[in-house]
Amino acid sequence: MGSHVVEEPLQLRFKFNRLVPSDQQANSRTRLGVNALMGMGLWVLLWLGYNISCEFWLEPSFPATSEDLIHGTRAFFPFAAAWIGGSYFLKACQTSVSGPDLSSS
Repeated sequence: MGSHVVEEPLQLRFKFNRLVPSDQQANSRTRLGVNALMGMGLWVLLWLGYNISCEFWLEPSFPATSEDLIHGTRAFFPFAAAWIGGSYFLKACQTSVSGPDLSSS
């Protein structure tokens, strides 16, 4: 078998030392959308209620101590996230089915 000789070395197709054109640069003032903030907020509520049970609410002496009150409130967070997320979802479904409200124009 013969040896393979490369006549020209490989060239980079893109030059990395050039600046990005201004129309392709990321906007530093880009804000998070409502959906992103809602998703992060619901995730935080679920995370705060992680590894807790609802038994704190069922005790007759609830809240006996401030620690019971804190854990009882933590146990409520996943239910709050479900209620907020469900109502947000139903509102989005209602808007998509009925279309945008054009009466205010």
